[in-house]
Amino acid sequence: MKFSEVYNAVISFWGDEIDISDFIINEESYSLPNGDKYHGHSAYSKNLSLKWDEVEEAIGTNNLYMELMVWTMYQIFTEASKNLFLKDHSKLSPKDVDKKSIEKQYFKNLRERGWQQELTGYVNDLT
Repeated sequence: MKFSEVYNAVISFWGDEIDISDFIINEESYSLPNGDKYHGHSAYSKNLSLKWDEVEEAIGTNNLYMELMVWTMYQIFTEASKNLFLKDHSKLSPKDVDKKSIEKQYFKNLRERGWQQELTGYVNDLT
């Protein structure tokens, strides 16, 4: 399956614009089981999360490539939303998010355990 085919099949389900004015960034700090300290942040938008649920439901469970693209887009859109929110923007335009960053994360997700068959059939046609 080609990246552009999966991308084009899924991107329209996200709509033209998502309201991210409810975006929240929380600082986190805690101890890991090995004793190391973790310092970072969590980022969340209820509106974006609800849109993700809506897109998942619309896509269904019949195509693993598309299911993974939905998850990948949510991951990248969350990061893009955080960056926009920090610049005082309240809207995310999914089609404006860099395709190369989506493809990079998609390929990373395909390399995770359990996706070997899909990885074998994947073609990055952006290059």
